[in-house]
Amino acid sequence: MRLGCLVYGSPDQLSGGYRYDRELLRCARIRGHTAEFISIYPGSGFNPAGLEAYDLLLIDELCHPDFIPDDGMPVCVGIIHHLAVDEELSFPSKLRHRRQERHFLQVLDAHIFNSRATRRSAEKLCGKPLEGLVVYPGREELPCRQDFPPSATDGLSILSVGNLIPRKGIQRVLMALARCAGREKNLPPVALPYCRC
Repeated sequence: MRLGCLVYGSPDQLSGGYRYDRELLRCARIRGHTAEFISIYPGSGFNPAGLEAYDLLLIDELCHPDFIPDDGMPVCVGIIHHLAVDEELSFPSKLRHRRQERHFLQVLDAHIFNSRATRRSAEKLCGKPLEGLVVYPGREELPCRQDFPPSATDGLSILSVGNLIPRKGIQRVLMALARCAGREKNLPPVALPYCRC
């Protein structure tokens, strides 16, 4: 089977969603399928020419503003990581995304959700159950060290790696830790630049 995966920009971007997409295609290749990325850019105008060569088209949900289905397209399956409508947006942006995402979700043949919460959010937006399944992101099994020496202050150290955006919740963790009196805290956030296309 020949699979295409429609994404915004380079599939090598450093985010959990792009990594998830790369992993889906890697697994498809391991199973003997041809799988490749198709990059489009926000506002560039989606051109479905050539997509009929694919048996299945995976579409990253980020592409919802530019994806317009066309007759003769292959089966279209959305990869739904998170809905823009669930972000803290201005009222006009929220209305625009609500309309665009609802239409996007309803024209797809099936959906791959990264969590039950994302599926519930999408089904709530559409007002009906959606065809699809939940495929949780994989975990890397890293060796666990149990022999870390105690810190000089015997305090708490937390390392957070990710995009520093409100829905990730790091602010709540920091506020809760600020209320913990009498403990030394070492909280070096390691963040990647965040950009929502």
